[in-house]
Amino acid sequence: MSGLGDDDDYNDILEESPKLSTTSPRKATTTRRSRPLIFMKTIFGECLCEHFPVDNSCNGTSIGARAGLSKTIFSSQYVELRGIQFIGLGCLEDELTAKERVYDTLEQLSSRTDRLISIGYISVEPSPVSQFSSSTSPLLTSVTASTSLLSPSKVVTTTVPLDVWNNNFPNDRTTSKVVKRIIANIQTKKFSAALVDLQYSYKEQKQKFDLMKKNATKNDTNKKKKDCYELYMLGITIHNIGVVQVLDGHGDKSVHLFEEAVEVKSETLGPGHPEVAISLDELGIQLFALERYDEALITFQKSQTILANFYGQGHPQLSMVLNNIACCIFQMRNIQEALSTMKYAIELQKATKSITKDSKNEADLDLLHRAILLNNIGYLKVNVKQYEEARSNFEEALLIQQSVLGDAHNHRAIRDSRNNLEFTNAFHSD
Repeated sequence: MSGLGDDDDYNDILEESPKLSTTSPRKATTTRRSRPLIFMKTIFGECLCEHFPVDNSCNGTSIGARAGLSKTIFSSQYVELRGIQFIGLGCLEDELTAKERVYDTLEQLSSRTDRLISIGYISVEPSPVSQFSSSTSPLLTSVTASTSLLSPSKVVTTTVPLDVWNNNFPNDRTTSKVVKRIIANIQTKKFSAALVDLQYSYKEQKQKFDLMKKNATKNDTNKKKKDCYELYMLGITIHNIGVVQVLDGHGDKSVHLFEEAVEVKSETLGPGHPEVAISLDELGIQLFALERYDEALITFQKSQTILANFYGQGHPQLSMVLNNIACCIFQMRNIQEALSTMKYAIELQKATKSITKDSKNEADLDLLHRAILLNNIGYLKVNVKQYEEARSNFEEALLIQQSVLGDAHNHRAIRDSRNNLEFTNAFHSD
């Protein structure tokens, strides 16, 4: 995704290669728009903000200089779209296929697509500065010190739910018309229109990525590469395109996109960055939908390893991928192991303490994820004839879904939970 600010002129970079045109459909501009420092303080607090100045060297903003800070982190914004994330096992009576399980879950999570949208920051430390840690902002900030192909610097990604961004900064003049259009199209489920802009961003970013990758192999490395955020955002853009394809019902087209996103993110952000884990998880879900369970399990385990190394083995961020691992294990007919893994996943999910307390979207997603886990555990418990415990799980899941989705009889998730409860009650009464 292109940065949310105005595009900078990259002619000084592109002129190094006569094969690449320096002409862009979007007119370059030298206008700089300043984003109020108070916003960063509102979202992240004084402490983090003091170490998070932003420079406008490449699509960013220049609040760092205004704040009088001596240490600079070059930063730019992007949009990040959530995918399916969690696999749900669905209704006991339906005998769903793997693909149906995936897309029934998507129907629940995408009932409001604005829940899937976040505003992100991507920052590159040009020199060692104060350490960020995952404990500072465990659900928003991802930091990696891993060296990547394009930069030995630390790369930081930070995401803010769209509703928090809008509430705290409703008159954001820095957001480009293209990005506003993408967000509006996702919110109104005009996915084909959103793809047009995303694919244009991909074309621009890929051109610069290929050139920088070429230059990175030379002894005289390009000094501007740390400032060119579109290089780092290329993997995120590819991931976003994959998510939109899934939302539009074309999951078969997304597999190669998530594979490419994993590859590019690993090169630009570092192989241990949590952004890589996010794309691995979505790739695993699509492999699961294709009934390629062995490949899906290996992919989920790679995601688990990255998240565990970054956040720690017992961090709530692992609940998502553990749920998906359990679903793979269940499809491979090891029900007891699947149940054990699922129980551990929900214990981690219970420990979730969202730093975005002002985000109703984030809170609703957390609740829906919990409902999916509860239904999955109930589903597995029925399979091992633990009917009383399963009934309790289904009842709790139903209450959560009703609180988030409303007591709508026509919503698939609520209907499935009711059917599961009725099915379990019938067996339990026998």
